[in-house]
Amino acid sequence: MTFIQILLASMFFVACATYKPLTERGLSPEDRREHIVQNGYGLTSEVKDAFLKGYLVKGMSRDLVFQLFGPADRQSQFGNFWEYFDSRKKVITAIKFNEDVAEEILGDPKGGASPDPE
Repeated sequence: MTFIQILLASMFFVACATYKPLTERGLSPEDRREHIVQNGYGLTSEVKDAFLKGYLVKGMSRDLVFQLFGPADRQSQFGNFWEYFDSRKKVITAIKFNEDVAEEILGDPKGGASPDPE
């Protein structure tokens, strides 16, 4: 193989190995703001802020998790445990629900997104 062929093959491999953050599966930041305007009554400021910034917190409803990260890649038989995977089928984030409210968040609450530059 020539150097160019090796370079192109390695670029292809790297591109295939990467994945998008889970927030790209759900609503856009603009649509998240609109969703809160229309449906945010009764939510705590912590839940609203986390949803708008694109990460999970305990107390978030099942609907907000769905709007944020999209449908779960795998869920338990009764839907009380959701898992989200990267392109290599490794768990990024898992959520345990109790009566449609996130009770426990395992893994990355930002769904693979890079940390905020705060």
